[in-house]
Amino acid sequence: MLTLTQTLTDYPVSLLRAIADARGLQSLVHAATPAALAVELSAALADPGSIVDAVERLPETAQTLLAALVQAGGAMTAPSFARLALSLIHI
Repeated sequence: MLTLTQTLTDYPVSLLRAIADARGLQSLVHAATPAALAVELSAALADPGSIVDAVERLPETAQTLLAALVQAGGAMTAPSFARLALSLIHI
């Protein structure tokens, strides 16, 4: 499996900057080259504070699904996850 840095290295610079902007990390990214930008962005995204902030911004339903996934040890079958998700959606 590729690391986050390896994955981001394949993305265009415009997308990397958009990801940084969407996560409020634009001020943290000062790289001059695409590879350096991928390294800086992956470090910022992996920062525990950044992760907590991202999770707190999720809608309540998404937070519940994420908590269930964590409680299940980080792995659920797709049908189990889908059933749980559907049970949380109020249509």
